[in-house]
Amino acid sequence: MDNLLGLEAKWWAVIVAALVGVAATARWWVDFVWRIFKDKEGKKIHELQNRIEELKRENDSLRLYLEHADVIVDPKAPLTPPEKFADLEKVVREVVDKGGHINADELLRIGNLEYFKSNYENAMHYYRVALDQVTQRNEKKAIAAAKGNIGVTYQAKGEFGEALPYLQEALSIAEEIGDSLAVATALNNLAELYRVTGRYAEAEPLYKRALAIDEKALGKEHPDVATALNNLAELYRVTGRYAEAEPLYNRALAIDEKALGKDHPGVATDLNNLAALYDSQGRYAEAKPMYQRVIEILEKALGKEHPHVATALNNLAALYKTQGDYAEAEPMYKRALAIDEKALGKDHPGVATDLNNLAGLYRATDRYADAESLLKRALEIYEKALPPDHPDLATVLENMAIFYREIGRNEEAQKLEKRAREIRARHKQQEGGG
Repeated sequence: MDNLLGLEAKWWAVIVAALVGVAATARWWVDFVWRIFKDKEGKKIHELQNRIEELKRENDSLRLYLEHADVIVDPKAPLTPPEKFADLEKVVREVVDKGGHINADELLRIGNLEYFKSNYENAMHYYRVALDQVTQRNEKKAIAAAKGNIGVTYQAKGEFGEALPYLQEALSIAEEIGDSLAVATALNNLAELYRVTGRYAEAEPLYKRALAIDEKALGKEHPDVATALNNLAELYRVTGRYAEAEPLYNRALAIDEKALGKDHPGVATDLNNLAALYDSQGRYAEAKPMYQRVIEILEKALGKEHPHVATALNNLAALYKTQGDYAEAEPMYKRALAIDEKALGKDHPGVATDLNNLAGLYRATDRYADAESLLKRALEIYEKALPPDHPDLATVLENMAIFYREIGRNEEAQKLEKRAREIRARHKQQEGGG
């Protein structure tokens, strides 16, 4: 599973939301995973003085922990019940911080865990330690993976100008060593950066080249090919090229159903993407049963209180809201919020997205006081969680301003709009400097 050591922007790009923000009815899958690593009973595994030696003796425990990390990096990897794993995350971090030896592959995986908990600074720390190790040994494949991870993390932080050179260097190194799958990963990551920054014409040939590489290296029926198809289809969807997107989504779904089984969470991702396409086209009668099927698969595979389920509930609730069926939408939005508050914590950005979604319903039903309360809480969460110049924060401020204008509070709206403009101006300047 070497390809998992480099974070691939490719698979989270296939979820329906383009960027986390008030307007998003779903969010990147990355927001929902960290809680499964926590020992819910809070029990201690070892005292600090025994932890490093224990890990040296218990290689299998560390191996299992890191294999579980692969499940998070790749949603199509075999699922492992989280209750079988002790809370080794803190132990591993202490080993690294106290100078214990963990190799670069393990550091990259630990960094991936931090990334998927939205702990971007921690993730960057581990990626850079790994990069230092492999640079000293001139291990070019690992250098490409580490640089790619750093670039993807900068992208997640909204620092697109900082991300670009790392992603370009990762691609250049992968091409230099002639590792086709590493090239495909690097192409997808760079294409994703171009997509989220609106550089669609530059993204498309990269996605197409990555798809061609995966088909040649892995065969046309491999799940990674399905992921590449989803990526290209998502580009077509967000640019309104629905007729080109649909056959790609359908082919990805067929591949994964055959390779993974019809009840696998990877198939749920494919169904979600196809449903989002139909949703975008107003084909609600076709989208609705797909969203419902996604919920069924995820509840069965992950449990009814898993954050992936919250995402699926948000998507179906958004469809009901679009159709004006507010009575059906509201309990779904509330259930999604309750799941994420319990699983992720009340100050997680995923919870802020849930709050924004529910606030949107309240706005649509003229419950302005309830909406304002939720929007204020969501803004507070985003301000704590996001860097001050993150474009998603500007999106939140802009949506809050729209709300205030709707209810005639123009002075408050102007202040938020001014702040959003300043963020976008600084961000544009940073991109230009990158």
